Amino acid sequence: LKRTFPGHRLYSGTRARATTDALRRVLLAYSVRNTGVGYCQSMNVLAGWLLLVMASEEDAFWTLCAIVE
Repeated sequence: LKRTFPGHRLYSGTRARATTDALRRVLLAYSVRNTGVGYCQSMNVLAGWLLLVMASEEDAFWTLCAIVE
């Protein structure tokens, strides 16, 4: 997770911990929801981008579900 957008201020600055924690929660929730897929390499990039543009973690999660499924 620490390699997700290392140059972006939300993933490497003072908010890095909060943003990385949100990313971890979205990816973990998805892996629990879809055990057949679980976590695949590069999902962190997709989920990380969604967290940058969505209003909430929940919006990012459901959008990730729609894209992957």
